[in-house]
Amino acid sequence: MTTARSAAFGYIAVQHADEAEIEQFHDELMAYAKDHTLAIVEIYVDRRIIPGSLLRPGLDILISSLKEYDSARVLVPTADHLSPADSVRTAILAHLTALRAVVVVTA
Repeated sequence: MTTARSAAFGYIAVQHADEAEIEQFHDELMAYAKDHTLAIVEIYVDRRIIPGSLLRPGLDILISSLKEYDSARVLVPTADHLSPADSVRTAILAHLTALRAVVVVTA
């Protein structure tokens, strides 16, 4: 008997463009999804973000994608990938929660 896997998205936001580190985060999210029987739909990456900024093309696409799901998980390596600024992180979490997404910090 097979069990249905819950949909999950990944989100990585970094202040640089170090592809080796981004790939490591990607692999960590994929491993977490596998260990927790989650089906990764897509992993979005924002490079060279300014801390505290909401101008994030990858996050915008993630939000649009979440609108197509009744519920989904959003995996992030650490809470700082949402934002290192508490007020911005809180705003992003509120937006994702309003879309019935559950944010999971994988570290």
